[in-house]
Amino acid sequence: VVELVATRPQVQERLGEQIADAIDGALDTRGVLVVLDAVHQCVTMRGGRQPLASTVTIAARGQFTEPVARAEVIALLTGGSV
Repeated sequence: VVELVATRPQVQERLGEQIADAIDGALDTRGVLVVLDAVHQCVTMRGGRQPLASTVTIAARGQFTEPVARAEVIALLTGGSV
């Protein structure tokens, strides 16, 4: 899904939404959570000020639109406590 949707230029937020929509529409799930952590060359190429800068965006569907459910999954993904 990611390779198919990411072939055309677009903003990171829309990419995450399109990935979530594709997965949600194709599978019978209770929820979908897409977390994108991307490095943008337009930021990192601006000299030595932000060479390691990245942007994280989240797209949620179903049960993961609830803040508690989303926080639990993000904690699991990032190694935090639940």
